[in-house]
Amino acid sequence: MEELTAAFAELRDVDPCTLLDRAVIKNITDAQVGIHIPGRHLSECQVDTEIDKYTPGWSFAVDVGLFYEATEDIRHERIDTEMFFIEGDEYRCTYTRMVNANVGVALTATIPPPIEGRPAVEDPCEMAKSYLAETGTTFIEMGRREQQLTEPQLPLATRDPCETVDNVAQAMNTEAIGVPIKTYLCSIQPAGSTEESPLAGQNLSVGYEFIPDPRDDVPADEPAPPAGADGLGAMTAVTIAGHAGSQFDGAGDLGCSVDLVLDDKPSLQDGALTLVQVVSVLSNDCEVTHRVAEAVITTISRS
Repeated sequence: MEELTAAFAELRDVDPCTLLDRAVIKNITDAQVGIHIPGRHLSECQVDTEIDKYTPGWSFAVDVGLFYEATEDIRHERIDTEMFFIEGDEYRCTYTRMVNANVGVALTATIPPPIEGRPAVEDPCEMAKSYLAETGTTFIEMGRREQQLTEPQLPLATRDPCETVDNVAQAMNTEAIGVPIKTYLCSIQPAGSTEESPLAGQNLSVGYEFIPDPRDDVPADEPAPPAGADGLGAMTAVTIAGHAGSQFDGAGDLGCSVDLVLDDKPSLQDGALTLVQVVSVLSNDCEVTHRVAEAVITTISRS
């Protein structure tokens, strides 16, 4: 776990949007190129293209800090001096470069299914390979957040969600450990014996995200299912430690999650959606989720 923790700590210094060169994307797709959109997890970034106003084109996405099991039976290929592991289908292809034994940096090229009357699209693996070959060292060297090469700058991206474990343990009156799952996702588990721990069986996780404002997702006649999720649970507005957001109380074993807006700024407009920094907490019990969310907000606010 120490090696994983160290790798994620180093990758939090990386601005994933610097790995997507819009000029190169324009050159290899001959399409209209959109802006950088930081992804749901702060280790991600995406650039979309349009063939015309009504026709989406290629999308390029990166994930800096993907837990990946690279085995010899996975297709692999060397581009210049770097080895990439390749997985995909007719519409989507991912090239992953390992930064250590368990963590990779991935590029995914995706194209929507072909529209009737239009020519068949290119192989997404060839498109991803073309991008990597043309960007050269840009994808390998990876720009740093401190260089401020892309906008918006996201203060939450400098934080480790596992740093909250001490405050979470104190709030739950127990001992706990933080297990990194992704660069910005931490599983918080009981330390030692789990028999009497209030965290036992909670599947507790803390994540930092840049997503559409969760306050906009709350149905007007709450509590109600979120759009497209009838029967899966109910969504309500929630405010914890002075931060507003949404709560999803899932049916069955779907758990209870809260998404809290850390601040209204920085933000990014993506069409009709406003993206903001969000603290996400999930457990199997809403009381646990609330107590942990308050401890997480306290940790972030204190430093």
